[in-house]
Amino acid sequence: MSDEYDYLFKSIVVGDGGVGKTALTLRFSKGFFTEDYKMTIGVDFHVKTIQIDTEEEGQIRVKLQIWDTGGQERFSSIRPMYYRGALGALLIFDLTSYESFQHLPQWIEEVRANVKNEVPLLLVGNKSDLIEERAVSLEEINSFTDKFNLYYMETSAKTGEGVGDCFYILACLMVGSDVPNKLIAEGVVSNPGDVVESAEQPISQPSIPQASPEPTASSI
Repeated sequence: MSDEYDYLFKSIVVGDGGVGKTALTLRFSKGFFTEDYKMTIGVDFHVKTIQIDTEEEGQIRVKLQIWDTGGQERFSSIRPMYYRGALGALLIFDLTSYESFQHLPQWIEEVRANVKNEVPLLLVGNKSDLIEERAVSLEEINSFTDKFNLYYMETSAKTGEGVGDCFYILACLMVGSDVPNKLIAEGVVSNPGDVVESAEQPISQPSIPQASPEPTASSI
């Protein structure tokens, strides 16, 4: 695709260390997946231009500047500087890690505190290919999206499922367009509070105690 574009958006990818932020970003921007990832030190930066369809403007080209942030606690003091100027965020958790789900309110608070305007957030459950290891129920996710008014979708950086869609949907939200009804109808993305259990999902027992069925900022 030509490097010409109609919009330039800075987006950030946030979530606990090890949830697959770098894997998702590289799968989208470079088109590959590897099991051998090094921990992100501070931030990694990637760029990709995509085309989206909008009712208001028709087809437009959006150049995404993607800032993949380090999720470990040691980087908490430097992350805020990379949030400045962001116009949207992917909020990533690992479907096989209940702890990463419990920490989501902390990430929302961090983004809201360091981004000037209230930017759109898209909640993404990664590692959907590990069905037997799933540790977070769709019922809990549904309650969470309803509480925080978030669109939700699942991805697998390993298989590529949903990866392009999550950046496409975030771009739609950043440009101020509605999420395409086709993607909602096909179950690619769910409206806030409308996460549907399309199939029985096995839930493995988490290795940490679950303090409450719905995570809150006070439980972090």
